[in-house]
Amino acid sequence: KILNKTINIGVFHEFSEYKGKEYYLMLLNHFKDYKEYKLNFLIAGKNIPKYNEHEFFNFIKEYNVHCFTFLNKWGEPYCYTLTKALISGLPIIYNNIGALIDRIPDDSHYFKVFNTEKEMDNHKHLIRHFSDLLNYIILKNGVDENLEKSINNRMITRSEYNNIFANFLKVNQFTVKNL
Repeated sequence: KILNKTINIGVFHEFSEYKGKEYYLMLLNHFKDYKEYKLNFLIAGKNIPKYNEHEFFNFIKEYNVHCFTFLNKWGEPYCYTLTKALISGLPIIYNNIGALIDRIPDDSHYFKVFNTEKEMDNHKHLIRHFSDLLNYIILKNGVDENLEKSINNRMITRSEYNNIFANFLKVNQFTVKNL
């Protein structure tokens, strides 16, 4: 739920040019607040501590995170933070490039901003989609059927990714059993 009229926006990945730092700075400058709500960008390693892998879901609760952001400037082959964000069931705003094209399903609580790197100079487009995300969070105010979906429904990936993880799990299960 939204507490104290504050919407908490999770930026739980590296804060760098590659990960879209300029877009976050632009949003921070444009959105001091939204309607009657204060916006609080929670940037891991900047205004909140970096989390350890096992702390990710505890951070969601501790900081009352309402959504996640993935505004990369360039595509990347995979994103572990995205995996955890998808599992959380929280709304996500993202640039539809790289691995995110295949990994984020078409759903009402996922907000696609740009489809190619060439489109990314249109800041009005980013502001409009970010406003849509905020409106969604305000409308749902902690009550969202998406949070009730099973992990399997949210974990849509290409078969190549599934094969990578299946092999990883087999190797690690063997290793753990033999320790």
